[in-house]
Amino acid sequence: MIRNFRRVPRLVVVLTVCALVLAVALIANLSPWLRGGYGWRWPYEPPPLARVIPLVVAVSVYVAGAWMLLRRSSRRAPLLVWSLVGAALIPLMVILQRSDNVTYELFVRTASPLTTGPHHAAAHIRWNVETLRTWPETMDYLQTIGNRHAALGPPGLPLWYHLLNTLLDDMPGRPIRCAGRCCPTSVTTTTCSVFHPAPGRLHGLEFSCQPGQRWR
Repeated sequence: MIRNFRRVPRLVVVLTVCALVLAVALIANLSPWLRGGYGWRWPYEPPPLARVIPLVVAVSVYVAGAWMLLRRSSRRAPLLVWSLVGAALIPLMVILQRSDNVTYELFVRTASPLTTGPHHAAAHIRWNVETLRTWPETMDYLQTIGNRHAALGPPGLPLWYHLLNTLLDDMPGRPIRCAGRCCPTSVTTTTCSVFHPAPGRLHGLEFSCQPGQRWR
């Protein structure tokens, strides 16, 4: 096990340590600036101990089980199954910290249409320094346009999607075949076939377009 640990890339170790330090700093509330400070700040509201204990137990059991599997077995299948079990159960324990209806919260955060909120918000927000300083007002704006998911969170994810959109906008385009290379003249939304470079691979992509518009 120690021999395997030594083969872990240094960057992974550094990122893991930084994540643990940040988690401890947030738990101990070492600085209010960790919760914001540009016109908005999330309150420090630790969950009740009765809700924290199941999460601590679940993480401890998961880590101990993974440690035992790494020490006693060289097979990958048991460790993979254990990882899948942990990935399914630990998020439930995390959601339990703030919500009594765990299954509903899990659905809202994963399978419901609300999960596209950050990407939608990134396209509708006019990004500048003032937007970050007055983020609560932007949250009210997102609420009015029906984006209730991003309206309840900080600007991190929408800002990240905005950066990705900006990066992709600066990349050179490539032609795609879409409804005979032009959208039909009688509809405003069509399902287009985007051909993957690999032979025989075909993906469907649905997006809005203007009548007769040529897509590249």
